[in-house]
Amino acid sequence: MPNDDFPNLPHGQALARALEVLEAIGEAGLAVVPIEPTDAMIEALARAAGMSPAAAREIYSTLLKAAE
Repeated sequence: MPNDDFPNLPHGQALARALEVLEAIGEAGLAVVPIEPTDAMIEALARAAGMSPAAAREIYSTLLKAAE
């Protein structure tokens, strides 16, 4: 994506670069996820794994720490 896609917006070049980075992240098979999961994310993990929401929250935190 060329940096002139947003020429009339303040910080248009920065926005274009951020979108390029996000696209590259996706192409690398990675995802941007929240540091703190939403309640829906925790509920889904707990339900899928048959565990408590507290355990699901701990697993989510552990997974993010392992990716550092």
